[in-house]
Amino acid sequence: MKGFKASLALFTAASAFISSASLVQGEERELTVDRKDDALQIKKIASYDSGSDEGGTEILAYDIHTKKAFVTNSAKKSIDIVDFSTLNKNEDLSLKPSASISLKQLGIENADGITSVATHPKANFIAAAVPSSPKQENGYVVLLDKEGKLLTKIEVGALPDNVVFTPDGETLLTANEGEPSSDYKQNPEGSVSIINVKEINNLKKEEIGKADIKAINVSFQDVPIRGEVRKNSKGTLMKQLEPEYITVDEESEYAYVSLQENNAIAKLNLKTQKFDEIVGLGVKDHSLKENALDGMNNGKINIEPLPVLGMYQPDALDYFQKGNKGYIVTPNEGDARDYEAYGEEKTIKELLNSGGKIELNAKHYKGFTQEEINQMVQNGLFNEKKLGDLKVSIEEGKNKDGVYESLYSFGGRSFSIWDAETLEKVYDSGSQFEDITARVYPETFNSSNDKVKLDNRSDDKGPEPEAAEVGKIGGQTYAFIGLERMGGVMVYNISNPTEAHYTTYFSSRDMSEDVKEDSAPEGITFIDQKDSPTKTPLLIVSNEVSGTVALYEIEGKAKEFKDVPKTHWAYTYIQELVEKGIVDGKEDGTFSPQEDITRAQFAKIVKRALNVPSVSHSAPFKDVPEWVNDDVNALYEAGIIQGKTKEVFAPEQSITRQQMALVIMRAYEWKKGKLSHVKQAPFKDRETISEEAQEKIDALYTLGVMSGKNSGNFSPYELSSRAQAAKVLSKLLSSLE
Repeated sequence: MKGFKASLALFTAASAFISSASLVQGEERELTVDRKDDALQIKKIASYDSGSDEGGTEILAYDIHTKKAFVTNSAKKSIDIVDFSTLNKNEDLSLKPSASISLKQLGIENADGITSVATHPKANFIAAAVPSSPKQENGYVVLLDKEGKLLTKIEVGALPDNVVFTPDGETLLTANEGEPSSDYKQNPEGSVSIINVKEINNLKKEEIGKADIKAINVSFQDVPIRGEVRKNSKGTLMKQLEPEYITVDEESEYAYVSLQENNAIAKLNLKTQKFDEIVGLGVKDHSLKENALDGMNNGKINIEPLPVLGMYQPDALDYFQKGNKGYIVTPNEGDARDYEAYGEEKTIKELLNSGGKIELNAKHYKGFTQEEINQMVQNGLFNEKKLGDLKVSIEEGKNKDGVYESLYSFGGRSFSIWDAETLEKVYDSGSQFEDITARVYPETFNSSNDKVKLDNRSDDKGPEPEAAEVGKIGGQTYAFIGLERMGGVMVYNISNPTEAHYTTYFSSRDMSEDVKEDSAPEGITFIDQKDSPTKTPLLIVSNEVSGTVALYEIEGKAKEFKDVPKTHWAYTYIQELVEKGIVDGKEDGTFSPQEDITRAQFAKIVKRALNVPSVSHSAPFKDVPEWVNDDVNALYEAGIIQGKTKEVFAPEQSITRQQMALVIMRAYEWKKGKLSHVKQAPFKDRETISEEAQEKIDALYTLGVMSGKNSGNFSPYELSSRAQAAKVLSKLLSSLE
């Protein structure tokens, strides 16, 4: 435990939940809030009730220019326009639509509904995705002005399920899912449509309808596949691939497309208008303690490691950037192919009763030995009172003899963060969603969105995270994840993507009835402070089953330490690192700037600051505690740190100024290469600096990262304080910009 306590000197451990569940009640609104800390203050300030119940509100797009929200209403096959300009954070409002535009009013026939809507970031129009009826025929994107008047209709692929503009406003994209008919007689290929709207931006309204606007449908033919992409289902691979959702990088160069049923993400190059690759997301090993789940519907809370592999299968996804590096957030919902003519989903009991044979092999599970698995099976693991009712895929986990060596469930019951360049997972929330909701709702844990009953969804997909949005508040970056079944929103601080941590869970779902207020978050929209009608950040959640939209005001405060006043010489440096998610102080709210910093603590923040990629193999040191093992391995592989000896890292030793200088300059060279011109530093005690360190210290002096002591000395063997380390790291980051 010593190493764990040491790690808390610079950050709060992500697994340490400090719960303070409470009911926040206003004149009309009630909000259940569970907090790890008080970084965010959340209040429900308004709501919109479509009056249509289920399907009345699914996807919402907000226009920053007109302060209008456009809400899809599948029950009425319409878009409801709601004016947010009247919002006042000091009032509690029930909003009404200013207009409702139906497909019938627009003269669009043979349409299945409206699945998605997006507002142009600059121009005066919106786009809506309209699948045809039947859905296997090509669908459309309709462009409307922001008053709801039809401008034009553009044919796209089959079943457009998501529509998005690129950040530069030049391109419109649709994810065309291409689902089969229930009898599987029709099964169109999935695709992504690319529509050039750059020229439309300059046209007058009356000219848009006359313009020859066509979509380019990009297929998956001959696209390279990396990793395990699910392709064991009915039909050809091209017909199995089903695009679900799209997010685009900040430079409008790449689009990332979720292929939910295939448990994969496709990377689309917007310059070449071709897919670069399709990448399988792998599976989540629920036999590990950190990935435990409740897999049995027995009226109790049983969150435990089980021999099950969860397919992540994200629906939504959202791109964000930290420094020059991009990441993708995914809510790992899960989805099975389920049609009249074919279905892949069966309970374990149904699988066995239909002649399936299960012989679990421990080589697929890191958390159990073969003997332990055999004993679990002998003790009735597959009985109805245990895992018998868990829904699994009949397509996955079979060996060459058709025997199931592993069981694949749908969804990860979590959210993940992926490196946008490599599409490798850098973070997953593990079992935390179920851990938290079990604590907050012990009597209604894992209820469904249309039935309030304890343990109702444990044998299915649990809380079923559906929606995701990233936003910045108080200098910190947060991921907001909507839980479709339990309701409510999980909030994680992702300022440091590889070490995201839980902040808050809040819900305004009324659990007094099966379906009442704010049930089943389907879409989430974050409104930045500068674009908000209330001048504070807003989170808008559209709830599908209740047909309501909830508007939450979220106020954050930049974290400050009681022992680092604004007059402290290192205040600016420390606050910069806090805002970037590099340091987080101690649990008691202090930073202890005068304390020495250890070699392990310094390794932790250097890896965070430079986003040094993790590695799968270990450094040769035998004394590195688990909490910093990944950091030391990564920095050692990058050539940034060395040990005291070949096998000793000495993590608890305080770091000297000379050691810190060596690490910092190696970090600079790892990122930028060696300096071409270096001037000699004029330190009086230069002869006391080691020969190896002199060159590095001269380079740091040239960069202005380390300038020595007021005495004119460098003092190489003096121990470095936490404040000094913050200053040097802050200056390093400035030199890299």
